[in-house]
Parts: sequence; C-alpha cells; structure tokens
Amino acid sequence: MAHDIIMPALGMAQETGIIVAWKKQPGDVVKAGDVVMEIETDKSTVEIEAGHDGYLAKVLAETGVPVPVGQVVAIISTDAADIDKSAPKTSAPAEAPKAAAPTPTPTPEPQPAAAKPAAPAVERPKLPAATGGRILASPKARREAQERGIDLGRLVRLGVPQPIRSADIAKAGDATGSIARTSQMRVTIERRPFEKFLSWIDSDANVAVEATVVWAAFAAGSLRRALELGNDTPLVVNASGFAEENAIALTNPDLAGLRGLDGEAAIAAPALTVLDLTATPLSDYRPAGERALPNLTIANGPAPDYLDIVLEFDPAEMKPISALEFLKDLAERAHNPLRHLL
Repeated sequence: MAHDIIMPALGMAQETGIIVAWKKQPGDVVKAGDVVMEIETDKSTVEIEAGHDGYLAKVLAETGVPVPVGQVVAIISTDAADIDKSAPKTSAPAEAPKAAAPTPTPTPEPQPAAAKPAAPAVERPKLPAATGGRILASPKARREAQERGIDLGRLVRLGVPQPIRSADIAKAGDATGSIARTSQMRVTIERRPFEKFLSWIDSDANVAVEATVVWAAFAAGSLRRALELGNDTPLVVNASGFAEENAIALTNPDLAGLRGLDGEAAIAAPALTVLDLTATPLSDYRPAGERALPNLTIANGPAPDYLDIVLEFDPAEMKPISALEFLKDLAERAHNPLRHLL
C-alpha cells in the first residue's frame, strides 16, 4: 500500500513551500513518527513526519525549489518492490569547500576612484509560520502537551506563535487552568475510500444513509474498541452537520447494521459528539459554550483528496493513549470501510 506525502500548508495565504533538507533516503525504512524532511519558515525549519510505516519509495521534489502546497513530494510504501532504485540519493544542503588562499603577489598602489554603489541584497522568500491545518510544534513540546493535557490548537487560537516550543507549554500551563482542561489530536486520511463506500451503500446496498450518520457508526465502533466496552454497554452518539438543529442522537449505531441507521433517534446523554463539516468550506468550528466531550470533527483536509479528523477530549476522562487508539481505529475503518460493515 502506498501513501502520499504532500507539501503542507505553513500559512493561510501560502501557495508554495521550500524543502531545505531530506532526512531519509529512497529505500530507507521509516516509521510513522520519523522525520523525513524539513520545511523552511520565516523563523525556523519545521520537521515533517512520515505519517505511515514503510519504505521511502520515491522522492518527487528537490531541495531549495518552491513546491505548490498540496503537491505530492514523496511516497511511502509498505512494499519494498515500489522503491525507485534509479532515484539519486537525497542530501541536506552542504557548505562548499573553501578554496586554498592564493599566493600573494605585489600590487600597484590603488588609485582613487569613485565608489560604486553596493549591490542590493537579495532576500530569500519567507514562508509564514502559521498553519492552515497541521499544528507546528517541536517533538518535546508535543510530548509535554500530551502529558499535561494541553490543547495545542487552543494555544494557537490564543495567539501563541508557531512552531510551538517547550517554553510555550510551560507558560500555558502556568497561565490558566482553562487551557489544560482539553486535549486535541488530529489525523489526515484519504477521502476516496470513504466516498466509494457511500456510493456502494446508495447503489448496491440500496440504503439511504447520510454520511454524517455513517461517521457516527464508525466512531461508535472505534470508541467501543478503544475503551474496551462490551456490546452490552449502551453507547449514544450525537451527530450533526454544521447546523445543530439537524443533530440526531443514535444508540449503539455501530451495532445497528446498515438498514438500522435510519431508525428512531435516541434521547440520552451522548458518550461522543460527531460534527461533520465536509459539506462546508470550514476546516474547524468550535461553538461557544460547554460541549459534551469527547468531540469528533470531520472536515476537508489541506488538499482536495484528504480529510482531517480531529478529536477533542478531556484527558482526565479519556487517556491520551485511548484517544490515539480511537483515531487509529477510525482511520482504518474509513480507509477499509467494507471490512467494518455495520
């Protein structure tokens, strides 16, 4: 199976990005958390992770060359046969060797001459540090934020500049306890498999089910597995699009089957809320007031072929490791829907 690595958006108005260094070579074994390249911002270089286990099969972009946002720059594959053996090895920019100093020779006395104006300095294009999707933070800052239950997305909304550093995490935790009440995790997935599944439901299975309700069913199954809940445990999911008046509460949608998803709504406190923004241009939405957690948001990703799935949760009620297992399982269900028939 192959996975694309795309040029991420490092700013709302950004059109291109510059790769300053490749940290992995074609053919190298990579883990999802391994850094494969560095992207330049106006304040620092930002490390970009592989996102999938496998091999770095192919590199499609050179260092120092502007690349459009959303363009595929490399391919991660689980099959070693996909490795492009003809690709040259990539490397980080290196300083040119210094030439030996020439032997000094006598020179005539300089004659006065009119001073030439200095050539104007050429300024390299700078990329904004804010992100349009993925939050930029150092690995240490991410680890400390997870351990302390600090929401990186909320720090960004409060004006903390990116990339977020460890010192920013320390200040955030000391400044206000309201920041530390929720955590947030995000995963980006391909949207094509889920959309093909919806088409199959409509044409072959002949069942009229909204995409939001299918997400609710998948999310319920993933939550049940992450929290190790048995099928005898009632699980209510509150699902809606952008308009909250269209919200519906479903009991055990993961156990209802395809034809049971259009049944009568449940009246109960939800164990999970699902917000589907894919029919809107929004990439995020946080309505005012208290909301039931955990809260799952599905939105259009940084490129047309991708979806962003964001989970907001209270680390005091849901352990970060359980939240991670929930997102991993949900991403797998969305990528292989027919293996998780309701």
